[in-house]
Amino acid sequence: MNMKLISAFTISFFSFLLISITSCNEGQKPDDPLKSFTEQQRDSLLADIITYIYVKPSGADKQTRFTDEFRSYYVEQLPKFNWLWHHESASGEHLLYLIRPARNIHGHKRGVCGKFRLDATGKIAAFEELFNTPIMPEEEVAKKGKVLFAEVLKTGGFDKYHLNKDFIEFPDERTFYDKEILEWSYKK
Repeated sequence: MNMKLISAFTISFFSFLLISITSCNEGQKPDDPLKSFTEQQRDSLLADIITYIYVKPSGADKQTRFTDEFRSYYVEQLPKFNWLWHHESASGEHLLYLIRPARNIHGHKRGVCGKFRLDATGKIAAFEELFNTPIMPEEEVAKKGKVLFAEVLKTGGFDKYHLNKDFIEFPDERTFYDKEILEWSYKK
């Protein structure tokens, strides 16, 4: 083969690959949270999200975890979290995917996908965790999270991966996200 043909093929192939990787169906694609919010807004919102999805501080319960008394605890947790993707729908519903700490001896993490709505002041008015990945190395959490987030953007759900233990740990046959208490619960 001549060099011009190889070069043209290579450019075409990598262009196609780049377009395929960066696009999602239906014109939706994940956004960098810093493109949607200023750094200060993003950090404040992430601290609010951590309040919903992370370990409560000592002395806090299901209701008091949201009070100003415990705000500094959640702000201190910010460096442990990595908010990878965000998408806001035309209806104002926000979808997010982030990497969070997980209890294990290897320093592995887990991914969390959730959705929320903001009130007029920019505070979370409604929140729901959609799924959690299993605990795994951070690179794998990001790689599988990209697949899962694209699926949620494309289809509005993750049915294709539900009960696939390599991708989703919660919900499963026994657990569900209880929107009343804002925590994972066991089915009765």
